[in-house]
Amino acid sequence: MHPIIEKCAADTKDPIVAPLFEYVLNNVAPAIPNLYLTLARAPSLFKAWLDFAPVLRKGSTSPRYIREMAISRVLQIAKAENEFVYHTGMAMRAGLTQAQVDALEYWRTSDAFSAKERSALAVADEIATEPGASESSMIELKAHFPESEVLEITMTACFYVLVSKFCYSLGIEHDDPAMISAIVARV
Repeated sequence: MHPIIEKCAADTKDPIVAPLFEYVLNNVAPAIPNLYLTLARAPSLFKAWLDFAPVLRKGSTSPRYIREMAISRVLQIAKAENEFVYHTGMAMRAGLTQAQVDALEYWRTSDAFSAKERSALAVADEIATEPGASESSMIELKAHFPESEVLEITMTACFYVLVSKFCYSLGIEHDDPAMISAIVARV
């Protein structure tokens, strides 16, 4: 699919976007990712995205590797390859093993995951493929995590369904692998 929206210039002087790009360059990436270059066409939405998405990744109390594992599974189901590469790298930096990444597609039959991890993967799968997670999956998740973490894991999986559909619908181009590696190393 070809890009639907023309990317914003990285050297924009827009009073909302320019400081956001500066923040990204100083804290997130050596260059502006294509997702952000596209989001910048709606400056207020881009600002809200940058305010919200990092909270899901870094500002939550649930184990980061659990959230990144759930994100990776949602992105895998959605065939969001660019974002999947980002988030499996982040998941491994947070503690997921290469064997777990390799087994992610077959998590139900793999012995690479604990019951706690399986509860998060079940919720992620159902959020990505159904109207939402089932009551039984949510009860199982709650058996392993406190309520605040159940909320975080569920919100994170839901948000990354949005990310995958947003990127696909707009035909957002994949980022350079070197930039992906640099970003994963920073977060």
